Parts: sequence; structure tokens; C-alpha cells
Amino acid sequence: MKGCLLRIALLPFIAGIIYLLLLLRHPFPSIVFPAEGAEVTAVIAGFCVWFGMLSFLDIKRYKFDLSMMNQGFLRNGERIIVSGILNPEAPLLKAPFSEQECVGYYYKVSRLAKSASSSGSTRWTYYEGFALLPAAVKSPLGNMKILAEPDKELFYEVPAVKLIDKIGQAKNYLQSCSFKKDVNGPGDFRIDIKTKDPKELEKCDLEEKTIQQGESVVVSGIYSSEQVGIRAEPDSIMNPFHIVPEGEEVLKRKIQNRLILQRHFRYKINFVPIL
Repeated sequence: MKGCLLRIALLPFIAGIIYLLLLLRHPFPSIVFPAEGAEVTAVIAGFCVWFGMLSFLDIKRYKFDLSMMNQGFLRNGERIIVSGILNPEAPLLKAPFSEQECVGYYYKVSRLAKSASSSGSTRWTYYEGFALLPAAVKSPLGNMKILAEPDKELFYEVPAVKLIDKIGQAKNYLQSCSFKKDVNGPGDFRIDIKTKDPKELEKCDLEEKTIQQGESVVVSGIYSSEQVGIRAEPDSIMNPFHIVPEGEEVLKRKIQNRLILQRHFRYKINFVPIL
């Protein structure tokens, strides 16, 4: 949490430094206050510099993760990164709406509605749930159990599918659901949450994510020798525990995307008006 707050606090700090620099005049250290347009320039330039710094740090981390993938020795309490095939260790689950057999799933029922307090729109979530059965990643370092705590963040990088013809299945599931937390231990849970019943389910959007048996995934975290698996890192805000489909290709795409964004913002910052 502290690391996340530090990143956010860095933006106004950088913008403030740039603003002070824009107030300087020759002979130094003469200062002109207020300086016309300095506020806007400082915010724009500060954001570009801030984003560039974070992109650089992200690229450095992703490259390090790639170099460490399936490498090193297994020591209790140390960070490891593994990629491999995901294998279930219990009977497969059935996704609520698509009814696909899977190792884990996340679903959400929501609707975009006009906001009563403004002219914009707000997305309301009526139902939400996620589940995971005991599973392990078959990697070069051995079979690693996924020791995930019940958290929807686990499915953050799993692609979502919009379902437009599954209203019947959704009704059947939601009407029979008890909406409770069923946690049997790390990596073995089912959570169903109801905020309120929508007036017309037919007008809601159905979203579902599934993790398939035999899928190539990447998981990073702390190695547990006692349970022979991977659990979340202590700083779960900065390094959230995700199951990432498509293996190491995802990390390579992240690096490429950051490089493209860096070039884009470097181009934009050349056009920031200087006083």
C-alpha cells in the first residue's frame, strides 16, 4: 500500500519541481510569480516525466521477471516466477453463465445507468463472484500449487468475455445461488456477492472470465516449502497475485507496450509550451 501511495504522491511532487523551475528568471535565482501559463505547463510536463519514470521502472521489472522465470533455487520465503501448464487437482468447476468447464472463473452482472448526481453515467454492479479449485503449475522447477487467497484481483489479467445470449443461464444461476463465502483454504474457494437485484436483468451486461485446464500461465510470488506452492507477496498492492494466461508472451507484450507509450509521451513532451 505504501508503494502505491508513493507512486501517486510522486506526480504532484514532480509537477511542483517543474513549476518552481518555470518561475526562475535570469539572473538566477530571480523568481517571477505568478508566471503566466506555468501551472498548465507544469502539470503537462510533470505528467509526462512521471509516466516516463514509471514506465522505465515497469520495463526494468518486467525484464527482470523474464530473466528470472523458471530460474534459481527453491528457498522457503523467497520470490519465484514460474511459467507452465495449469493442471487441476480436483473436479473441474462450471462457469456460471457460459457453463464452460474450468479451473477458475470470475463473473459480473452490471448495467450502465444515468447518474442522478451528474449528467454522466455510472456502471452499477449487481452481482459479482469468483472461484478457484486446487491447481498447480507444471513448471521446470516442479509442480507449484497456487496458494491464492480469495480475491478477485487474482483474475485481473484474465481476458473478459461479454455474453449477450446467456440471460437464461444467468437467471438460473443467480436464482439458485446462496451468495456466500465458501473458503476451504488457499487456492480453494468460491465467493458470490449480491449488491441488489436489478429491475430488469435482460438489460444488464454479463461478463465472465475463465481459466482453462491445460492453459499456459505465469505466476509470481513467494515460495512455500511446506505447501510446495506459491503464495502472494507481502506487498500485494505493488505486486498483486495474478494468474496470467499465455505465459511469458504477456510479459514481452507489456515491455513492448511500455516502450511504445514512452515514445509517444516523449513525442508529446516536445510540444509542451515553455515560457
